[in-house]
Amino acid sequence: MKIPRAQARGIFVFLLVLGLVAGVLVAGYAVPKVIKRFTPKVAATGLEAPPSLLQIYVADLQSALAVRSLPASEKARLASVTNRTKIYRDGCHGNQKTTIPAAACIFGDARATRAIWLIGDSHAAQWFTPLNYLAKKHHYQLVVRTMSSCPLVIGVPALDDPKANYWQCKAHNQWLLQQIGIRKPTFVAVSGYSGIEVKNLAATKAGLAALAGLGSRILVIGDTPKPKGSAPDCLAVHLVDVRPCYASRTANQAARVRSLLADLSRKYGFSWVDPSMWLCVDQKCPPVIAKRLVYADNTHLSTETQHYLVGRIEAAFAGELEK
Repeated sequence: MKIPRAQARGIFVFLLVLGLVAGVLVAGYAVPKVIKRFTPKVAATGLEAPPSLLQIYVADLQSALAVRSLPASEKARLASVTNRTKIYRDGCHGNQKTTIPAAACIFGDARATRAIWLIGDSHAAQWFTPLNYLAKKHHYQLVVRTMSSCPLVIGVPALDDPKANYWQCKAHNQWLLQQIGIRKPTFVAVSGYSGIEVKNLAATKAGLAALAGLGSRILVIGDTPKPKGSAPDCLAVHLVDVRPCYASRTANQAARVRSLLADLSRKYGFSWVDPSMWLCVDQKCPPVIAKRLVYADNTHLSTETQHYLVGRIEAAFAGELEK
């Protein structure tokens, strides 16, 4: 039976629309949820680019001390703040079941002949964004070799659970030191969580001593201040007065760890920087700076603050990278 031309045209249009709708639905379900969850929120927040002058950073920090309340509209954003950058999505930040990274995990300028290796635990991983920016700008590869709860220590680290046997961390760091000795990257950037390092002071000291003999230039980044519990949760119930949500420069005996790292850096000729100076005035460490939510949880910097501190890292290390 012959279908009238007008009717055939209508059927064709209906099938075309149906196909487009189906394609959109399939495409939507094809996007892994982990990518949606861990996409950094900086672009979506409408925040300005990082400051171009150190004077602006100083002024921002002073202004943050005067902030007493947040608008009610900020409460919705607190639920989505995260510390997870692409290295979590790509599997380049190892978990406690992984001893050796499977992926190459090369960022920055992938064609460069010089390299920066980023090592340590999740408190090293939070410097990925600014270091990736620097690596691209100064033509270095950035190789990420971080692992959860595994700062650079020699041996099995002591953790909060005295029965824990984190042998994977020991194996990871043994492999890491071996690879740095073989590949000899131009720079190694190392950082860690002071709450773990203070339980492993001798092992931390031994780790940095081992780095000193491998032929790379070392950039030591101190730990960031620790909030009192989850900073987003605290702010959600203290929008009218944010002062109970200030972080501490001395939590987890951070001053003791900071002193050790500074002394070792002087001893071995490492470059040392203390990021707590960027986030605090004396002992006052506000939870919001330049409209950025500083912390994503109870220890880690948010992605928007990681992005914000690009200029701070550049001022600290660009002179080294240009040598």
